[in-house]
Amino acid sequence: MDNSIILSDLIDLAGHLRQERLFVFSEQVNLQELNEKVVLTSSRLAQLAWIVFQQRVNLHRLVLSRPDCSPAMCCQRADSLESTQFVDAYKVLGYQETILYGEFLKGLRTSPDLLASCLVAGERMMPESMGQIIHSLISGLFGSCLLPEDKVIVLRLLKNLTELQLVPSDDPRRLLRQGTCTFARLYAGFHEGLFSAKLFLTATLHDPIMQLLMEDEQFLDIDPDKAAIRF
Repeated sequence: MDNSIILSDLIDLAGHLRQERLFVFSEQVNLQELNEKVVLTSSRLAQLAWIVFQQRVNLHRLVLSRPDCSPAMCCQRADSLESTQFVDAYKVLGYQETILYGEFLKGLRTSPDLLASCLVAGERMMPESMGQIIHSLISGLFGSCLLPEDKVIVLRLLKNLTELQLVPSDDPRRLLRQGTCTFARLYAGFHEGLFSAKLFLTATLHDPIMQLLMEDEQFLDIDPDKAAIRF
């Protein structure tokens, strides 16, 4: 009698263990599928962010009416960006090279002091290429600053650039006004991608600006040194 009870309990236990094993296996499959969906979605989000950033740069060039950016060329570039086909790095570089290249970019991304020094040195050696380099860094290395972690890293990079470029400068205001230094370029690209900051500034400054524009007795001079001439 006791043996039959023990045997029945063992059979029930084996059945429960089999069900638990099937349940765990099913959950593992579901987690794997969810992870794959997250990877695909995040990859697609990064690709769309890159396209949006390049479209913003294209529009900025059109607004500035540069000689090499006619409306027809900008429209053609916009169409090309919309039809961009992304290719995985390992299909072009190979697995081993992709791993090494990824480790290099990771080290560069997590070392804002080193990257700042490289950018300052690059500005002295090839200033004409710094615009494209900054655009590549923001849209590529920092993922268009979509994640809070990316924003923090860019802010650290700006801090290091401040110490390397603005602090030693005799006239940092002129340096910023020209907008050609690495700090100014990086800050402009960083600020343009902060949609939440634009909403905040729009909501905060809308009423004061409108009130100032309605004041007939206020003169809005661009050069503050010439404001004294009016009085």
